[in-house]
Amino acid sequence: MAFGATVLVPSTFATIACAYALSTLTDNWFIIGIVSLVWAFIILTVDRALLATYRAYQNIFRKLSQFSLRIVVAALMGITISHPLTLLLFRDTITSVIEAERQVDIDQVRQLAVTQKAAVEVRAKTLEAEIATQREAWNASFTAKFLDENGKPIEKPLSDDEKKAKA
Repeated sequence: MAFGATVLVPSTFATIACAYALSTLTDNWFIIGIVSLVWAFIILTVDRALLATYRAYQNIFRKLSQFSLRIVVAALMGITISHPLTLLLFRDTITSVIEAERQVDIDQVRQLAVTQKAAVEVRAKTLEAEIATQREAWNASFTAKFLDENGKPIEKPLSDDEKKAKA
């Protein structure tokens, strides 16, 4: 009975730990149940095999190999049990640290956006000034300027009489 409890208790804890760990990833209880039971069966089988093959009269190397395998299984079970429980117990602390780091990242992105916006606004002002200059030149191309024979602009075109008189 003691050997049975030695095998059953870690399997039960493995089922609970695996179910909790999977519940943080998915809400599908069918998947959680199947994977948790498979994990518990693996732990149960390995643990049972180790206990069933143990003999007190075996040589020291055989005992050490079984002991080291048992330690590896225990460490694996410990990790699968402790990690989800650690996440559960320290959820508030973990969340607050994540939120603080996220806020720092958000502040950095906002600062970068402000500097980039200022650079874009400066560039936009210079482009608007260039556009205004081009628009004035374009509008000026629609006005007719009359030039005299020296190439200097005159205010109004000469009438036919003035042209004859000048000629």
